[in-house]
Amino acid sequence: MSLGASLREIYFRIYTDGVLPESAKEALNCAVTEIEAAYPLGFLLRIDEEYLVAPEPTPMEHLPIVVYARCEDEWVDRT
Repeated sequence: MSLGASLREIYFRIYTDGVLPESAKEALNCAVTEIEAAYPLGFLLRIDEEYLVAPEPTPMEHLPIVVYARCEDEWVDRT
């Protein structure tokens, strides 16, 4: 997640290994609604949502504020 220079825009980036199930999309929509609700009425201009497919171990380009990221440490067994 990132805030625009005016602090009235939020950039919301999601990485996924493949196609998101409908239930995951609904959960992410709820997250965006919660973010919108945290701002005073009329303050937030827009939320720019970006959904990217990046199967592991494809590197991710994180925005300045990271809410959750998969563990990519070498010691993790991915088999």
